[in-house]
Amino acid sequence: MKKLFFLSWLILLVSFSLSACTQNVQDNLHNAAWTVKTNVQNTTEYIAEKIALEEKLALLEAQKQKFSLPSWVKKLNITTPEGMTLDQNSSYQTTEEVEGFNSMRFVYTWDYNLAMKQAEIIAKKAWIKVSEEFQLAQDALKKMWANTSSQLKELAWDLKWIVYTNYSLTKDPESDQIISISVEEDWTLEIVVTDRKNMQNIVSNKIQ
Repeated sequence: MKKLFFLSWLILLVSFSLSACTQNVQDNLHNAAWTVKTNVQNTTEYIAEKIALEEKLALLEAQKQKFSLPSWVKKLNITTPEGMTLDQNSSYQTTEEVEGFNSMRFVYTWDYNLAMKQAEIIAKKAWIKVSEEFQLAQDALKKMWANTSSQLKELAWDLKWIVYTNYSLTKDPESDQIISISVEEDWTLEIVVTDRKNMQNIVSNKIQ
């Protein structure tokens, strides 16, 4: 009788131990599954955030490249004006890969004196002279003003701008790239560089 009681008690003890062990295993598995799920979720969110950040950085880099002097322009000794702000709304550039020819028009703003000074510096570095047509017009105006009243001379706003070019409107361009550096009447500095040769080829093909 005692042996039977002891055996029953032993069976109950073993059953309870197995039940407790099984519960612990289930709890551990549940916790492990939850940990894995959380880690996977965190990893997915991290990857998504990383991709979004990389896309933003790529966009910023593209914007930077879009409004930076391209390498083919730098080879012409064209430099960025110092102390002036690029007007992105008025500036643009084309590429040979997309439009079929390289070109750029960058507009910078600040004040008149700085614009005139920077235009002269950039033109000298690129060995570009004052436009022949502009110089002829200015010389004619100076001769005309020599015989006018001082009151009329005060209206000489025509002298408040300048144009540097590596070409003449009366001659065929000698360079494959035509360059214009100018200070406009609104005191903005404008740099225009165009791959003339490729642009003319595109125009000729369209006409044909």
